[in-house]
Amino acid sequence: MSSVKAALVAAAFVLVGKAYAAQLPHYDVTASVDTGRGIITASVKVTLGASSLQAVNEFQLGTTYEVSSVSASPGARAELSHPNESNAQTVIVRCQTPPRQDVEVRLQYRGPLAPTGTPPLNLIQPSLVELNLDSFWLPTARGLPPFTVRADIAGIPPDLGVVANGVVRRSGDHVLISRETGDIDLALVAIRGLHHSISDGFELYAADLGTETARVYLRHGPSIVKFLESWFGPMPGRPARVVVVNRERKSGYSRPGYIVVTESSHGSEAASAKFMAHEFAHAWWHYGDPRTENRWLSESMAEYISLRYIESALGPANRDELLAPKREIAAKAGPMLGAGERTDAELYSKGPLLLFDLENRIGRARLDQLFASLAPHPPAITADFMSALAAVAGAEAAAAFNEEMHR
Repeated sequence: MSSVKAALVAAAFVLVGKAYAAQLPHYDVTASVDTGRGIITASVKVTLGASSLQAVNEFQLGTTYEVSSVSASPGARAELSHPNESNAQTVIVRCQTPPRQDVEVRLQYRGPLAPTGTPPLNLIQPSLVELNLDSFWLPTARGLPPFTVRADIAGIPPDLGVVANGVVRRSGDHVLISRETGDIDLALVAIRGLHHSISDGFELYAADLGTETARVYLRHGPSIVKFLESWFGPMPGRPARVVVVNRERKSGYSRPGYIVVTESSHGSEAASAKFMAHEFAHAWWHYGDPRTENRWLSESMAEYISLRYIESALGPANRDELLAPKREIAAKAGPMLGAGERTDAELYSKGPLLLFDLENRIGRARLDQLFASLAPHPPAITADFMSALAAVAGAEAAAAFNEEMHR
């Protein structure tokens, strides 16, 4: 994923649950893919609630798509701008202020997928169709607010199995996808000869369930879901899905409850299980704004939790083996707090280690109690975490942890 797109994804947070649905933008998508020529044709209607409208609203779309029409409902005006540095053209929607009603934005366009690296991450081929945010195949609102969706995508051969981050149905060569919870993307994979295994809230999809990669995910997926839910309660957006694709590009990616990996990206059992546990932990822990120091509330928390799973499933020795390189990195890292947006060294190495130190200071039972109490409404800012810590372990413990986070 390019740095621009990675930053966009990092800058998004996901609202989960039907209670939020009325507040979210909604996409109605009618599209078709030509697997022989690698072309996508789409007609998209985006409904924006009056409460979320701004005077100027921007959507990005890949530069390879030729837009045949763009319009907005009364009360707004839509126009198409020139391409920008992120390899996207921008649809600008200007609204009357204050907005008096919801606004519908409509686009029709056609073309090959926008570049997603070399070799490409997104593909439209006879044996593999893979779509996600990287190709800007849908008009993507700046800032990546989550959206709900109903989609009808034609042209996918009936013998290709389809997995997406939503409810999927097939009707001939049409794939029907609906999602009532918020997500920043409509991602899907269609693979010939797809097999699946479903167990205890976990789903694995792969062309071959007997590979070492598939076996590792099958071994740990249900256990991870059980481990997390026993600690934090029912997983938002369940079931959790993993899809194994065979393509030249090794990159994988994740969305809430939806992970795409490749055979060639398989690491050790402990590393693969930790990756999956980290991503599934984000079903709860994802509210820390990544543009600020509060991002540790998403990434450091998920990393600590994933290491706790490794300890539980594979033993302390495997946990310590994964912690060892983090100690070397953390020794050179900056403070977690007081210095603005943090780097990977702080988020994925120093932060989890400080949480293990906190566990040793206040006891695992108290730390587990703290996390469980926060899970229904995870904090978005550090001050809320510190207040909850003080309530569980005392003001002195919270002050000591706050001091360590500033060093």
